[in-house]
Amino acid sequence: MNAGAPRVSVVIPCYGQAHLLPTAIESALGQEGAAVDVVVVDDGSPDDVRAVTRRYESVRYVRQGNQGLSAARNTGLRESSGEYVAFLDADDRLLPGGLAAGLACFARHPESAFVYGDFRYMSEDGKPLERRVRPPIEVDLYGGMLIRNHIEMTATVLFRRSILEREGAFDGSLRSAEDYELLLRLARLHPSSFHHELVAEYRRYGHGGSNLSRRPGVMLRSTMRVLRAQRRFARADSFHASQLAEGVRFFQDYYGGELVSEVRSLLRAHRWREALFGMVLLLRYYPRGLAERILRRARTALRPAHG
Repeated sequence: MNAGAPRVSVVIPCYGQAHLLPTAIESALGQEGAAVDVVVVDDGSPDDVRAVTRRYESVRYVRQGNQGLSAARNTGLRESSGEYVAFLDADDRLLPGGLAAGLACFARHPESAFVYGDFRYMSEDGKPLERRVRPPIEVDLYGGMLIRNHIEMTATVLFRRSILEREGAFDGSLRSAEDYELLLRLARLHPSSFHHELVAEYRRYGHGGSNLSRRPGVMLRSTMRVLRAQRRFARADSFHASQLAEGVRFFQDYYGGELVSEVRSLLRAHRWREALFGMVLLLRYYPRGLAERILRRARTALRPAHG
């Protein structure tokens, strides 16, 4: 089985998605041109992750009490041994040549701490959708990542284990955006490389789906925390400082705008406690947006009627 190829560990955390786990596991085991070992981390899941994993003799199963995605990924890293590591969510899947493309990129750019490629979306029921097209950042990935999470999908990234062990992996104190924090940290400290091959498929959910990005309050708070932690590094470079300011504004507008809509829906549904919590988050992390919306409403109210 791909004898002589560098070994890649694929870590798959799972919580509440045992029904989707076989697709993720089989996509990892079916990699072409890479020697793969798979570690499934059951993060205290309420469904039977162990029973699913038992179907695959070569897959290692690890269970822990529920600690969240960051801790589950870090557990998988400790329990694996590959020279390179990929992190695959249980509801997503790798494409057959994805890891081999990453290994080939490492061979061309051995100085890299991580390499990454492209992804495409798939529907909730697993049908392939459009490719996510992103122009590569050829110079200063760190600066580009301050503006946006340019990489977006963690499964497209292949990490060098020695770098993760040296610099630390995912920040377990973050409820979300932990991948963004790790990529920013590594991009600031080490070279990285991009290749144009498709690596993975990201499951896109409809209304009420389970993607974490659909929880704007959690994402707003975590992303602002991640970016604020970059201030002490970015201020040493005026260009990075301006990129950081642009990134803060972008994520505030994006997640803050979504949270405003969510709060309105909660108020209409008389879910007062949740709405109040959302408003507190807006006051703390998106005061500019609230002020702008209040000012627009005031201007509309004061505008003289015509006709």
